[in-house]
Amino acid sequence: MLEEPPVGDVGHQGRGGRGPDAGEGRMTQPKPALAFLYNLEDRLPIGRGVLYGMQHVIIMLPPTALAPVLLSGGLHLSPSLTISIVAATLVAAGLATLLQGNGAFGIGARLPVVQGTELYFLPPLIAIGLISGTGSIAFCVMLGGVLVCLISFFYRHIEKLFPPVVVGTIITLIGVALIPIGIEQFVGHGTPYFGTGKAFLVASVTFVCMLAFSIVLRGFLRSIAIVLAIVIGYALSVALGIVDFGPIKEAAWFGLPHLLPLGFDVPSLTEIVLIMLLFVVAAVETTGYVSATSTLVGVEPSRKRISSGLIADGIGSVVSGALGSTPMTAYAQNLGALSMTRVAARRISVFAGGILILLGLVPKFGAVLGTIPTPVLGGVALLLFGTVAGVGIKTLRPTLHTERSTVIIAASLSLGVGFALVPGEGIAFMSTNIALALQTGVAVGGLAAVILNLMIPEERTSPPPGDTAEVVTGH
Repeated sequence: MLEEPPVGDVGHQGRGGRGPDAGEGRMTQPKPALAFLYNLEDRLPIGRGVLYGMQHVIIMLPPTALAPVLLSGGLHLSPSLTISIVAATLVAAGLATLLQGNGAFGIGARLPVVQGTELYFLPPLIAIGLISGTGSIAFCVMLGGVLVCLISFFYRHIEKLFPPVVVGTIITLIGVALIPIGIEQFVGHGTPYFGTGKAFLVASVTFVCMLAFSIVLRGFLRSIAIVLAIVIGYALSVALGIVDFGPIKEAAWFGLPHLLPLGFDVPSLTEIVLIMLLFVVAAVETTGYVSATSTLVGVEPSRKRISSGLIADGIGSVVSGALGSTPMTAYAQNLGALSMTRVAARRISVFAGGILILLGLVPKFGAVLGTIPTPVLGGVALLLFGTVAGVGIKTLRPTLHTERSTVIIAASLSLGVGFALVPGEGIAFMSTNIALALQTGVAVGGLAAVILNLMIPEERTSPPPGDTAEVVTGH
């Protein structure tokens, strides 16, 4: 779908000088994997910055806003409390995104990273809220954020756990796990027009437009292909009568999030351990995403950068938990937007973070984006989620010359995808905690990749192309 840049063509050169890793003793900086219109340290005109930031917000807004809505529904919270938690989620996501892009006091990856909620936290958080009280959710989310911050300090000791074969596998699993979400949005699942020709038509037109724009357009127009596709899909939706403008009229103009709206309680040790395991998984995902983003935009995925990104990730969860919302984590789907738009400036996150905070403080403004029909978002998301899987495959490509890597990738993908699809009845004999962990496909596959990478010796190599002789192993 995206053409490869010629060898040596790194696109528009950065005007921002040396990056944050320039003082780590390296004489040269890696070249970007793609030819970018704007590189990492480039400054963006305000108008374009807003458009680029809005694209990333639109991509991550549905799952980010959906998480607190689903949490509220599972806990049977009042509508007013639900609106408050949604607003708090957007504010927390905006603050964490700003921190990742701009950095402060050595915290933040200083990359075009966008933070949002993670849906696989919802089932255990809802269960904990119903069993131990809603205040237990705030305790778990805040404690998990502290755990991620602590992991960042010990990252240099576990760096060997995440070579390209592991990082690429995790990114691929994330992309594969996101595709079902994209196709559900594509057909309008959970909406009044689910399963109708209107939903399929709108999503298909949006998908085709985005695909065509990414291939045909060049320069600035190509960089806003997502916005253009959404505008066309939205206009078609209005013409077909599937846009509900009611939320815009009903939303307030201004609102502030509240501290600990769900209270604060201490859950059981078992519940704490389950959530902390998921936070370790989220830290692994963030590590893989920061590494992949660094490589894509042409900077070293150094220990300092990854550690700083994890701290920002953890702080985002602490803030989110204090405001009554769910954990924050780096969003992999936005990696697809970087590849497609060819805009890699870290200041994208500054604009995106500011927009998210604005959406959280001005509910009426956020309601405008909320009127974008689900099939329009699905038409965009389906292509972007596939692009994330493609980025993972691209990361794996240099590792495929050994049988060892092939075995690690095959086993990890099989376990990750397989257990994510297993019916709940098939593992009903297990405890709820173990079953929930297994059905988190990224957790299973990612953990398998880490373990296999440590266990399988680096001694088996694949024969050269065309050579059918048996491979001789040994030191």
